[in-house]
Amino acid sequence: MEDDESPGEVAFLDYEDDERSVTQRLLTIGVERQTILRSFHYLAPEGPFTDAAFKRCRARFARARLVIIDATTEALAAGGLDSNSDTDIAAFYNRYPKRIAALGPAVVVIDHVTKSVEGRSQQIGSQMKKAGVDGVSYGVEPIDPFTKGQWGASMVVIGKDKQGGIREHGVFGGEGKPARFGLFTMTEFGTTRLAVTKAAESKESKAVKKHTELTEAIRQYPGELPAVRKVCEWLREERGLTFSNVDAQAVLRTVKAERAVSSAGKSTDV
Repeated sequence: MEDDESPGEVAFLDYEDDERSVTQRLLTIGVERQTILRSFHYLAPEGPFTDAAFKRCRARFARARLVIIDATTEALAAGGLDSNSDTDIAAFYNRYPKRIAALGPAVVVIDHVTKSVEGRSQQIGSQMKKAGVDGVSYGVEPIDPFTKGQWGASMVVIGKDKQGGIREHGVFGGEGKPARFGLFTMTEFGTTRLAVTKAAESKESKAVKKHTELTEAIRQYPGELPAVRKVCEWLREERGLTFSNVDAQAVLRTVKAERAVSSAGKSTDV
């Protein structure tokens, strides 16, 4: 990506993907191509984050408002460090993200979590990954999976809040569960939103429930799906549900696409 002296720059240090797929994700969520070329700097480190590497990137880090490291475990492995070692984790934080943060930008370190439901918000490896954070640690819990061309949602929860003053804006998640910070949604058109207040979260939660109810109802429509007006009439008369044409139209497109994919798969099998 080309260099630029304009404000608002982002540096992305990627240890697990490639520039093309990361750029495509940005385009999908509506970031303009010129903004990416001007302000987004993709870096793919091939080895440990050494003093020499820091010096080469120091000016770029100092210019940036945000630096993202994706992801912790892979970055540790590149430096020959153990993700289960408290000592190695502490050394990594001091040598890498905290060193960059001292130059001024906000630093986001992405990490993987366990697959079990009970430990969904827990990072894989040493607890020092969480203990070593001197700002805020967030977790992302899936509600509806993000799939290209379809609506999706995830709940953002608060794992740790050392100095950010974020927890007061969260909603109690229940005994032994993290506080809910907000709801992140993305429409089938790539429009994204994060509702971060208690009132907005309540409103968005109702929207999730409404969308899920509408989707499941339309999936049960017998036979070929007609125009949206006919679908709304069927929902009202047969299911006792009332939705606007606008809401139904968006879901109708998704369900039609699902049926088309399913039908193509059956034809291939035959």
